[in-house]
Amino acid sequence: MLTAVFRIGCVACFTVVLLMTGVAQGQTSLSIHHRITPSDEQRIEQALDRRGSIDVIDMPLRELVSLLSQRFQENIVVAPKRLEEAAIGLDTPVTAKLDNLPLESILNIVLRELDLVFIVRDNVILITTPDDANSPENLETRVYPARDLLTANDYGSDADPVIEMVTTILAPSSWDEVGGPGSIDYVEATGSLVVSQTWHNHRHLERLLETLRRSNDGSAPVAMSRSLTSAVTSKAASRREAPESRRYLGGVSHSWQLPQLHHD
Repeated sequence: MLTAVFRIGCVACFTVVLLMTGVAQGQTSLSIHHRITPSDEQRIEQALDRRGSIDVIDMPLRELVSLLSQRFQENIVVAPKRLEEAAIGLDTPVTAKLDNLPLESILNIVLRELDLVFIVRDNVILITTPDDANSPENLETRVYPARDLLTANDYGSDADPVIEMVTTILAPSSWDEVGGPGSIDYVEATGSLVVSQTWHNHRHLERLLETLRRSNDGSAPVAMSRSLTSAVTSKAASRREAPESRRYLGGVSHSWQLPQLHHD
């Protein structure tokens, strides 16, 4: 028995020595990959809300990205292969004079001129092409508590009006019902919306739900146009006539699904 324990101990010590020797000689590498966490995402969103100014004339895109990264203290990177596929070089000159704007607005304005966009992926702000940003592999699935919205609007357990409002207002062509990649479902057991969408559309959805909640509290009423109200009501009515067209998930526990590591 003691001999067996001694052998196990020797093997363990020998293994540790080999690992340490390998690292010292550059033969063994250990790496730890961290997926993006909600706290990481909150930090990045705070950076996107931070205000700043730029005044550049014919600055190469790569230099502008470096400038913004330093000025806003956040990792901003470019997907070079995606830009190469779109025939956009990192030396493309950029001219812009923007004063006291959030980083999100600065990026949107500058990148729009180059037919580029940014997304949050792998704990960085990634500049890429619209096709890449909207591809199915870049969709994130998130869970949004929504029971209070249903109750406040006297819809009971019927989530169709809220779902129709979301899909009518927020990027209407991006949902699976019209051939888009995004999806939205209601989990009756938890009173939650399960939404699979791009990062940008999630950001807009958070703001929309926040606005709806403020409206329900009576602090910031939201006025919907008659045409929009009619469209939402009409679509909700069609769903009631064909309930199979909307999936309701019962008794399913969902959590944040984080984007997988993706390389160009």
